[in-house]
Amino acid sequence: SDADGRLRIEYDDTLTEAASSLIPHLRVYPRRFVLEPGSMQNVRLEVSGLEERPHGLYWTRLHITTSEVTPDVETSAQDGIGTRVSYRVRQDIGVHYLHGEVRTELDVSSVEAEKTEGDGRTDLVMHMRMTSGGNSPYIGSLQVRLVDSIGMPVRTGEWLFSVYGERYWPQGLDVTGLPAGRYRLEMMFQTQRGDVASANLPNSQPLVRVLTLEL
Repeated sequence: SDADGRLRIEYDDTLTEAASSLIPHLRVYPRRFVLEPGSMQNVRLEVSGLEERPHGLYWTRLHITTSEVTPDVETSAQDGIGTRVSYRVRQDIGVHYLHGEVRTELDVSSVEAEKTEGDGRTDLVMHMRMTSGGNSPYIGSLQVRLVDSIGMPVRTGEWLFSVYGERYWPQGLDVTGLPAGRYRLEMMFQTQRGDVASANLPNSQPLVRVLTLEL
């Protein structure tokens, strides 16, 4: 993540590649196939050769790209100008493989919150600086509750996130219309998320952070 919290993929990180890349151990088949309209195709992933490697989570990205089966459609007008239309679709899917005893940790070194306003909306922006530990990235979710002075939750939010090394993450919670006063912000970081079964995630104990603030 950069100084503003925007994520990017680092393609030239040779140290991480040597330690955690799944590419030398991954076989995909079939690599090419024709997918007819309305049909399905199973693509199998085979991992081998990790027996002598250190325990941990290995990963890469799987690129699925379309290519033409038939020539481009060509339409010619009377003046001789031709039009060619071609579509190419690319989808990237993260591939993670747990090898041996896999453990993950999350260190939330700092959490700060500030109120921002703009375009008729008020947000409570949480500025989080985090570092993953263990032999795996931290892959999980953040659940947030904003509680008023009498203990009633007035806003909630949930986001999926991951930390590969270090990450700065600013995330906004919509607090538009809340009256001024003292609130308690409860944040729970946990290795659970709706898109991946818990058994397929490196697990660790939930981590809770609580802030008291004025809106």
